Amino acid sequence: MKGSMAANLFQEKCTDGGWNSIIKDPLTFLGVCPPTEGPKSLLHQATVNQNQANNFAAAQRVAGQFVKRAACGVDSYGLNTLFSVMYDTVGHWAKHNGANDGVVDFDSCAAGLNQGAFGTSYTNGFYKASLNHGDLTFRNADGWWGDDRKPIKWFECTL
Repeated sequence: MKGSMAANLFQEKCTDGGWNSIIKDPLTFLGVCPPTEGPKSLLHQATVNQNQANNFAAAQRVAGQFVKRAACGVDSYGLNTLFSVMYDTVGHWAKHNGANDGVVDFDSCAAGLNQGAFGTSYTNGFYKASLNHGDLTFRNADGWWGDDRKPIKWFECTL
């Protein structure tokens, strides 16, 4: 809920010249470039104007009041899937400030929430999982080992 350094990375790669041009063509093919209003609104809170920073702070207050369950990934490689290397690469290039899912760092995902409430078992309502951003879309099934690698079981437990 603090935005994403990955949004900043894509903004930079899509708009700056030089070596970024090498990356811009594949990003254009994937529909990332040119950046649309959605990703632009997700630039990290530390890099936006005061008005947008205030919007992030307001959203964090609302999240703290109403969110009862959340899952945040802390491993940019995550489960071994076709997209693992991509998320891991984005996670490293984006220069997140800490553990991240390749797109969003844990501090941003858990902003406004009690970070101490997060646990690494799928039975925790607040789930700090060794998963990447794609794994948390529930498309890649559960990992074979470790309670911190089971997004579908976590979702089932939240119902």
